[in-house]
Amino acid sequence: MIYLIYGPDRRKAQAAAEALLAAEFKKFPELAVFRFSVDDYSLERLEEVCVGQTLFAQKFAVVLDGLWASAGELFSRYLSDLSVSSNLYLLVEEAPEPDVLEQVSTAGGEVKKVAGRETSKSVERTPSFNLFAVGDALAERDRRRAWVLFQTALARGLAPEEIFWKLVWKIKTLLLVQTAADPVALGFKPFVLQQSRRHSRNFKLTELKQLSARLVALWHDSRRGLTDFELGLERLILEI
Repeated sequence: MIYLIYGPDRRKAQAAAEALLAAEFKKFPELAVFRFSVDDYSLERLEEVCVGQTLFAQKFAVVLDGLWASAGELFSRYLSDLSVSSNLYLLVEEAPEPDVLEQVSTAGGEVKKVAGRETSKSVERTPSFNLFAVGDALAERDRRRAWVLFQTALARGLAPEEIFWKLVWKIKTLLLVQTAADPVALGFKPFVLQQSRRHSRNFKLTELKQLSARLVALWHDSRRGLTDFELGLERLILEI
């Protein structure tokens, strides 16, 4: 299902999206959540999450904050598929054009307007943080930088789960590049492919498979209460 939630008060629109997400969590406690914003996204990653296969093939939710201006062409291409998906897609916008509202509605999505405007005394926003940097440091096997970035992300209020999914994407990408007969055929952008090829040389194939297995085990063990998710993720980073 896809929702477009919009209104002049961005914080209220975001709160409305979080309320829908919380309701989904009540029904599916192991729901995986992917978050993207204008400061932290790539079109390749968006397309993979929205229409590709995820690591666990389980139910997930995607929060897309203010991305229509830069990724609207991608969303338009898959709106019909997203609207009938069992996964949840939350588009948060301030003032989408009328044709955008019509596109979402026509595709079967729900459009919700949130009333109200921000006051002049707006709350200072936390500086943005590029979560992909944690995955890059991990792929470079720079454990010190990866750990520092991990701690910085937590200090900025980012959830360990958000960091986790960026690491999942990075390891999955390196596995694809190492095992593909023709990496170019994977369809990655030139920069992503070049970077992934360079990073993949830092690992043996067996090491990448072990890392992937550890991530899967950490996710499921933490959901069963067998391990602390944040500490497990920190340990994995420090043991790279």
